[in-house]
Amino acid sequence: MLRHETRRQERIPAGSLVKLRWQGKAGEAHFARARVLNRSDKGVCLELAEPIQLCSYVTLDAPDRRSAEKTAGGAVRHCTSKGAKYVVGVELTAGAVDAR
Repeated sequence: MLRHETRRQERIPAGSLVKLRWQGKAGEAHFARARVLNRSDKGVCLELAEPIQLCSYVTLDAPDRRSAEKTAGGAVRHCTSKGAKYVVGVELTAGAVDAR
């Protein structure tokens, strides 16, 4: 059965790597690398090895991009486990990660 698409924006498949940084509950710094599963103008879906708490603010850096839009930030809107990894949805607040 086909899923009815309810998303507001088209998702563009991607496969690049980004670096993430965020603060945990106690204010401790976290760093991770993630694979971009897909992206849109307003968000990005990532796969990484550890969960991130909902509503956490994350900063994404796409070091392989040579544009002014290689860094962006946003809030975690969902985090679900997928085997040994986690799929994290981030709603971007400024700019966009051009992760192709």
